[in-house]
Formats: sequence, structure tokens, C-alpha cells
Amino acid sequence: EDWYAMEVQDGATLDASVSFDTADGDIDIKLYDAQSVQLDSSGMVSSPEEVSYTNNSGSVQTYYLHVYYWSFGTPSQSGSRLR
Repeated sequence: EDWYAMEVQDGATLDASVSFDTADGDIDIKLYDAQSVQLDSSGMVSSPEEVSYTNNSGSVQTYYLHVYYWSFGTPSQSGSRLR
């Protein structure tokens, strides 16, 4: 389980993609704002998992990406990659 904080300028789009080997397990991702409101999620059983969100708030905002193992197996150290 990992959390990533990202600052996004007004009008910019945050695109996150996590790739992994499905033979090692299933990784899912969720995107939250600073008030813990879920903005997007990806819970497929295939790779990659992807979320996207455009900041139209009028100011720079911090968003949080939650990356976690959902089910079977133990992914290897090099099994996932955040872009």
C-alpha cells in the first residue's frame, strides 16, 4: 500500500497509470482530493490501472493517489510501475 501526493495547477489534468504483472496479484488505485473525497478509481483485474482528473478549482490543488494490492499473490519488487 502506497500513497502519493501530487500538486496540480489550475486547468491541468492529472493522469496516473500503474502497470503490474497480473500473475503476481491485482493492484487497484484511487484518487482523492485534500478533503478525502474520492475523485476517480480503477479496480480492474488487468494491467494497467488508470485514473484521470482535471483541476478546475481556480487554484493549485494537492491530490492523493492510493495504490494498493487488492487480492491474490505477492507482487515482486519490480512488479509495479507508476507513471
